[in-house]
Amino acid sequence: MKKHLKRRFGAIAGAALMLCAVPGVLPGSTGFSFRVSAADTIVSTVGVKNVKEPVDGAHPVFDGIQPENEAAYVVYSQNINITNPVRWRDVERDTLMTETDTFKAGKQYELTVILNCKSSDGYLFPDDKEKMVGTVNGKKGKMSFYGPYPVMAAQLSYVFTAGEKQAISVVPVNNIPTPAATEKAPTELTLPDDSVYQWNGSNAIRWYDVTDQIYLQPGDRFQSEHSYRFEASVKPSDGYYFSAKKATVNGNTAEVTQYTQTSMKLTYDFGKVKTRIQTISLINEVKPIVGQYPNTADLASRNPNLYTVSSAYWLNEYDQKMENNQTFEAGKTYTLWVNVQATDDGIFAGKERLGGTLFGKTGTIARRSADAAAIRFQATPSQGTPISNVSVTGIPEPEVGKTPDLTNVKCGKNTYSLADSYAVSWYDMTNGTFIGNQEPFQSGIEYKVTVTLSCSNPYIFPSSVQIDGTINGKEAVVNVNDDHSVSLEYTFAKTAGTDTVRRVVVMDVPEPMDGMKPAYSGFRITDSSKVEIPDYNLNGFIHGVRWYDQNVNNDDLTENDTFITGHRYTFDVLLKPKSGYQFPADKTSVYAFVNGSISDNTARTDNISTIDSAYLLVSYDFDATAQTYSELSRIGVTGVARPVIGMHPVFNAVSLLDYGYHIARQETDTMYTEGEMWYNEDTNEPISPEDTFEENVRYSYNVLLEADPGYQFPEFVSRMEKTVNGFLAEAEYTNDNKYCLLYYTFIPRDNPILNDINIDTEVQPYHGDDPTYSPSDFSISPIQCEIADLTTDTGIKNGIRWMDYTAFHTLTEDDRIIAGHEYTIELYLRPKAGYTFLNQKQFTNVLWNGESVQCSGYQDDPDILVVYQSFVAKELKTIQKIGVCGVSQPFGYEPPTFAGISLISDGYDISDLSNGAYKNGMLWFDEEEEEAVSESQVFDPDEHYSINILLRPKDGWQLPDDLSDVKATVNGIPAELSYYNDFILRLSYTFEAVQRCEIDTVSLLGNLPKAGEHPFDGGIQVADAICHVSDYQDAVYRHGIGWYDIEAGGYMKPDDQFAAGKQYELIVLVEPNENYAFLENKANVDAYLNQKAAESDQFDGHPSLLKVSYTFTAESSEFIRGDVDGDGTVTSNDAQMALNAFLEQALGNEPDLTERAYLAADVDQDNEITAMDAQYILTYFLNNYVLGEPTDWSEVIL
Repeated sequence: MKKHLKRRFGAIAGAALMLCAVPGVLPGSTGFSFRVSAADTIVSTVGVKNVKEPVDGAHPVFDGIQPENEAAYVVYSQNINITNPVRWRDVERDTLMTETDTFKAGKQYELTVILNCKSSDGYLFPDDKEKMVGTVNGKKGKMSFYGPYPVMAAQLSYVFTAGEKQAISVVPVNNIPTPAATEKAPTELTLPDDSVYQWNGSNAIRWYDVTDQIYLQPGDRFQSEHSYRFEASVKPSDGYYFSAKKATVNGNTAEVTQYTQTSMKLTYDFGKVKTRIQTISLINEVKPIVGQYPNTADLASRNPNLYTVSSAYWLNEYDQKMENNQTFEAGKTYTLWVNVQATDDGIFAGKERLGGTLFGKTGTIARRSADAAAIRFQATPSQGTPISNVSVTGIPEPEVGKTPDLTNVKCGKNTYSLADSYAVSWYDMTNGTFIGNQEPFQSGIEYKVTVTLSCSNPYIFPSSVQIDGTINGKEAVVNVNDDHSVSLEYTFAKTAGTDTVRRVVVMDVPEPMDGMKPAYSGFRITDSSKVEIPDYNLNGFIHGVRWYDQNVNNDDLTENDTFITGHRYTFDVLLKPKSGYQFPADKTSVYAFVNGSISDNTARTDNISTIDSAYLLVSYDFDATAQTYSELSRIGVTGVARPVIGMHPVFNAVSLLDYGYHIARQETDTMYTEGEMWYNEDTNEPISPEDTFEENVRYSYNVLLEADPGYQFPEFVSRMEKTVNGFLAEAEYTNDNKYCLLYYTFIPRDNPILNDINIDTEVQPYHGDDPTYSPSDFSISPIQCEIADLTTDTGIKNGIRWMDYTAFHTLTEDDRIIAGHEYTIELYLRPKAGYTFLNQKQFTNVLWNGESVQCSGYQDDPDILVVYQSFVAKELKTIQKIGVCGVSQPFGYEPPTFAGISLISDGYDISDLSNGAYKNGMLWFDEEEEEAVSESQVFDPDEHYSINILLRPKDGWQLPDDLSDVKATVNGIPAELSYYNDFILRLSYTFEAVQRCEIDTVSLLGNLPKAGEHPFDGGIQVADAICHVSDYQDAVYRHGIGWYDIEAGGYMKPDDQFAAGKQYELIVLVEPNENYAFLENKANVDAYLNQKAAESDQFDGHPSLLKVSYTFTAESSEFIRGDVDGDGTVTSNDAQMALNAFLEQALGNEPDLTERAYLAADVDQDNEITAMDAQYILTYFLNNYVLGEPTDWSEVIL
């Protein structure tokens, strides 16, 4: 052992400086530090690997050779002054090779590698190296001594015979990133060490924008909606050659544009750029519910344009897939596995950057590729959230002749929805048959509608809880089908009986004459009580009428077109049946006539189901003739209100006596009001609508009449009969005979006659009611009459009398109404001073709630008018159920709400009582503190609060004797019902205040507009399912989104356009979902738009909303050459920006320019920004704007 030690230290003394980097040597030391021990290990077997073996045309490789046993020895490094620790020798020439030499096939080449044992770790080589075994790439080589370090160094050699070059039949270009919006286009990609090809040159990778037809520059980013082509130039690695003109990119066939055995150029079209998907966000949470089957059917992508759910299933606690007949068990943990597939527009981010959420919960990415991913969520089953009330609106009332219109059907909450496209069905209760949604309602039929609703996890329809339901706000029957399905039923009143209209006549249609305009009004239907012309204004119709020229491609005429002699015109008119009438199903069977009922006037009839299946289309053809004029022989107006002393003149209330003329309503000036004038004949001046008629003054009524097309006034006005209200009047021509002025002189009279009386009071007696004798219970107009102060011994009290015609009995105050009896109430009306009723009072027009009723005189007082109204007394209905829904759960640190609730059944209303405690009939009460909670206070978490709602029974409804017989609920949960006073009920329920889950981050997604686009064109979405964009609307915001023009200092309107280079602010109002709330200080909420930071703040007046603001500069969809800053002109500032961009590039930085700005700066269009571009821009600016010499770019760039 001493002999070995001596040799070790002798070697160290001679080579301390040379070996300072060898393992076992401390840097900066003067020699080795050995562990001299009997435990030293002699290494007799060595080997090296990763040797690039000689191939024809390849160069010697000196790097990358690794030891087989790195723990015991290493390959000497060049930096320890050992000459050529790795050597290649040309055996035939006996010369050492360098990196520039090449191997030739069939020749022999020797590799020599010097190895150094790790003596500091107790490893030594044997003295006799020939006894050592050495391998090169697993092949046995030759071992030899390498002095002067006998036990620390050894030399391994192996002689190779250079092989032929290997053929590459298909060049596999892999790992090329798929273009994704906003990401930089990669122009430098690292190849693996064993790649069979190499990039050929410094510009080997290029990207071509197919959309804009330009090459991208280093640092450019991919744009959404653009298509890109990848281009590459490659050469074979050493020892390889290209044997065929074939290549692939990421496994897909590429196009080879140039090919030799030593080089190749290829292209591959990636198509339209994809959007990188950073977060997989799923909606329609499918929570596991104890006892329920696994369900994933409702699970969906929040952004289906980028990715969709391809499959989903549940795994049990053993990670086994659950079958459809298995149910969730309490206390166990289950895993939801969701597979998602990227669409043609999306690509998933790398697994390290890809995240996933489901209803605000974070999932784990289980696996991922560019176009597919899997995400998993763990959950413990819950008992499910019960739904206690449901409501549906928009169900159409059955209307005879109409088909059910289901376009406006909506559910009251988003916790349930219509089961499917057949969720609404109709049943004919009269005939016992189902009807389809395309069948029209028939007359005299009682229809029942059934609406099937479904819910998904975590919500259920429990059979153990009473579920209340309404259809169109009316109580419906609710049938629970299963935990996720209920059906609502409601029976409508029987439809009215209808008569079928089989004959129609349309009169007064002006026949077309040359130069006349088509008429769209003024027509007369001979039986107008059955049909009418609807005011329809689409598809060429104007007010339900359409004219079209058969000689000019059936062009529809407008109101300003004129008829042409010799052309044939079709007159179309729509007819709509009035209530109680219908056309037959075969509309062609209806007899129709135009301008007469003889056979020559027969018109065509047809269906017009594209507009309304109930309508009838009547068509008649006219031939336009040369214009002739019919001379008017009579003119007149009726309905002129006679002047009454102290009253105002009445305008625009008259009717024409005949046809062929009209009032010139277009005439309005200081004298005429829409063609009419009242004139003071004594002072010779017109009076205004605000003036009043005076006693002993003569007034004339004047109206300007204009002849209709085809009609004319006679040459002399005396040839016409002229009347006003049937009295002979005077007339004269004015405005160059354009108008005929008709006038009549009145003298105001006293005691104007009250001929029209309206009573607007709902009176419906119910069993047990007291008859009312209070005049204040009745609303009577005009105010010039009132209920007489009359009381007699014949039953009249305070001008009111009640008669029971079933019992032939006059009621008194002590009587009570009896159900089923017919009653008449008599009102005795007296005119006020200065007014009178007609002498024949039975002809007075009296309307009670819009319906004509009987009236007469009173024999004991000729001034009094008696009005009669009859009723049948109804039985009182008993309230069996009282409930409200929509009461908000109290949340900690939030104020109470006093609105938004709705009733679940008929028979009662919410009281409007508001006092110190109650507001709108509602009171929130702190059960611990025993005090009311006002709007200015907030709920404390974990404390109990009761909602108290005051309810009042409606007329015709009564409560049972025992109030406990009434089923009372709040939000479908049993509640307490008590009397507040003798007339009002109090409904109470106690909640525990809970605290909402706080939201501290909001991520928005959406495309920002470019120049020329309008605000509100694109949608903004929230990435996570814990909040959503509010539907807030006002003059500034549309569906929660507003746009602010920073330069103009005002909010934008939908018709405004964005301008390039101008700054704008996008404002989005975000609303939390149920059971969520934003941080109290909303400025602390982190907000992002497209992963870029945005500002967040409170939205004034709406404490629950978060206002997210993002400022951006609108980019131009096009660019102006040289206009770098995008302000629309070329200035010296543009030249400076181009120069700055060039300098940034020269320093190796990416210039801070948008794509538009980059293209604008590259004025010489050589796909790069240089100092010359800046000079060109400056020259262009100086010539055109400073020197005033118009200069084109072609003159600047030579």
